Amino acid sequence: MKKLLMSLTTIALVTAVCVLAQGKVTISGKQIRGVPGRNAQLISSGVKLARAGTVVEAVSGGDGFWIEDDMGVVNEYRDPRKAVGTPLDAGGPYRVYPFLKKGQNETSAYITLTVP
Repeated sequence: MKKLLMSLTTIALVTAVCVLAQGKVTISGKQIRGVPGRNAQLISSGVKLARAGTVVEAVSGGDGFWIEDDMGVVNEYRDPRKAVGTPLDAGGPYRVYPFLKKGQNETSAYITLTVP
């Protein structure tokens, strides 16, 4: 019984991941200016894509944003609307970070992708 329950749980988790990967995926990030070299922060929900996706929505509370993966910056957008339609290859993990406006101490950004 215990093995059956574990097998069913595993199947449910795999199914849930597949459904998420085939729908909309949101990647968000935040930048906090802080004191440079001391407590400035970049925070993002890194997301790995099982398949290529396309940006369908992009929002930044700052002066645009950048997308990066483990190899570095993938794209930069000062106007978030220009990111719509951008493809992202399978892989990652991808992270999104906003550019701060002059005098701004903290802001966030996010992109939403469709993954077929």
